[in-house]
Formats: sequence, C-alpha cells, structure tokens
Amino acid sequence: MYDELIDIGPTERRHIQDLEKAWASYGPALRQRSSLDGGMQWKVVNGAAYLARYRQDPETGKKKFTSLGRRAPETERTYDDFMKRREAAKQTVTSMRDGILTAGRVAKAYRLAHVPTKMARILRALWARPLAEDVTVFGGTALRAYEFAAGALVPGDLADEDRLILLALRSDLNHQDIAGVYKAVTLDHAAITKERYRTIFRTSGWPPVEVWHPDQLLSALKTRGRLKCSRKRSVPSRTSVSRSRGMPNPSNFGRSIPGPTRSPHTFCHRSRTTCGPDGQDALQTSCRA
Repeated sequence: MYDELIDIGPTERRHIQDLEKAWASYGPALRQRSSLDGGMQWKVVNGAAYLARYRQDPETGKKKFTSLGRRAPETERTYDDFMKRREAAKQTVTSMRDGILTAGRVAKAYRLAHVPTKMARILRALWARPLAEDVTVFGGTALRAYEFAAGALVPGDLADEDRLILLALRSDLNHQDIAGVYKAVTLDHAAITKERYRTIFRTSGWPPVEVWHPDQLLSALKTRGRLKCSRKRSVPSRTSVSRSRGMPNPSNFGRSIPGPTRSPHTFCHRSRTTCGPDGQDALQTSCRA
C-alpha cells in the first residue's frame, strides 16, 4: 500500500509551509469571529437597562437573547471588551481573506486540495465551534489530515468517501448541536436516523454525517469476541472502515497511526483532539486541505 503513496514535491511543500504560517493568524481570528457571532445590546425592561447577548438560532433563524445583568460598570466593560475583540477578529479576517483564497486556488492547482468542497465546509463549520472539542474525524477523510505532515498524498481509492464519519468523545454529546451546524451549512433541515451505535444526519445534495458512539461500540465488539482490548479510552486514529459491514474496523483502534515510520501525531487526552507535534489540530489541517 505504501508504494502507492505520492510524494509531495519541494514547491508544493513550500506552499504548504506558507499557508500554515498565514493560518497561524487567520485561523484563530476566524474561530474568534465565529465565537462572537450575533452581538450585544442594551435592552430596557421596566425602566432599567440590561445587557443582552444574542445569537441567531440555526433552526428557526430567530434571535435568542440571554441577559448578562443590569447596566453597571462591570457590564459596560463586558460590552466594550466584546466589541473590541469582535472588531479585531473581523479586521484580521478581512485583511487576510484574499491571500488565503489565493493560496487555496494555488493548492487546487497543485492538486493538494483533496477533501470535497461540501465536506470541507462541514468540517470548517465544526472546527469554528467549541463542538469540535467533542468529536474527532474518523474514516478516509481523517487520512487527509496527515498528508501534509507525512509529506505524501494518499491514493483516492483508500481515502475518498461519500460520507463524513465522526466519533463522539463525550457520551453526553448533544446531537442537536451537530444538527444545528449541519443545517447552518446546508441551509436545510437534516433527516436524523438514530441507530444503536450511531446517529446519521442526511439532507439532499450533501454528504451525510455519521456520529459514532465509541463506548457502546467497543462494548458490543468485545461482547461478540471481535475485540479483546479492554481499554475504554482507546480511539481510532487509523482510518479504514469495514466496507462489508459499514462499521469501523476494530483492528485499527489505537493511539497512533501504524505505518512504516511512527507518526508524530498522537491522541491528546487532555485536550481531546488529535494533535501534531506543535499542537495543531488535525481537524484544522483537514479543513485547510
């Protein structure tokens, strides 16, 4: 299989390095802007002014308000800080957007952009929200996150998929949050199918999103005698899927990606994200691709 990997050339490597340097400023600003979406305003109730934080509900499109307290020096500082941070993030994103878009077009010309556009949009929307800390990407799409670090491209028949597979890192994950992100990207309500080990979100014209529940899945596989490992916190980093049954391959559950050399990427339990040697989020790398 490894004979089929395609080495990334020196010109392409330099482009990736330049893009990573730009992303070091652009990425956090993009996430900051997303966390500060909606706004704040003063609302008068019974003659008293209150600071209200509002966001748009992705399901209904209506504004949802949360009161932060009566007008006072403390709430005024909260309001000023919010406006300054939002404006700073907006300026950074606006000033760098054209350069990032150009770099993306160059990446396509170099044939480095392998994640399908619609799937990348879903990944970017997940990455921009705190929800990204509660899921990890699994399946062929996750392989794309390691291409740049490995300096080699994976054959399409090994990594390409028509669905996005996520593993929940929390047993109490709110699937309505996933549905809200999915709708915000697709602009359509998702049909939700709940099965024993996974929840599937589908809408016409978009790749479905599957959220697997690893605790229950590992327990079931162990009961059936298909998996002897008893570590409950193991998570899949290698990304094959059993094509015959549509279930994650238990032989690929582990903490590092097996290969001819040890991968610098490991699963970081403290942050609950897949991290590279410099702490970069593998999901972020997928989105950049």
